[in-house]
Amino acid sequence: MLHMTLTEIRNLTWKGSREKPLILDAFWPEGSEKLPVVLFAHGYKGFKDWGAWDLFGKIIE
Repeated sequence: MLHMTLTEIRNLTWKGSREKPLILDAFWPEGSEKLPVVLFAHGYKGFKDWGAWDLFGKIIE
């Protein structure tokens, strides 16, 4: 497994439909050029800061 330094933004708020906020975390390798995007939606009543979701964002290569 290749180890790299990640940039992280936590609790970024994006205005969704009907003015309801979407709160998200973003992870990407530093110094990277254009990369594909992986969107992980954990489902209804999922809690963003519970479980291993942040670890999922850190291990995708």
